[in-house]
Amino acid sequence: MAYYCFVNRNWTPSQYLELPDRERLLVSLFVKKEAEARDNALRKK
Repeated sequence: MAYYCFVNRNWTPSQYLELPDRERLLVSLFVKKEAEARDNALRKK
């Protein structure tokens, strides 16, 4: 998760780790949604 935030959001790993648990959960849901959308787009090609 920290790697995703570093690459896609330009956050340092410590910025991710400093988020409250609820916000880290939201970030993980966003990552899952983006990964599923990317997979679906690749399947349609």
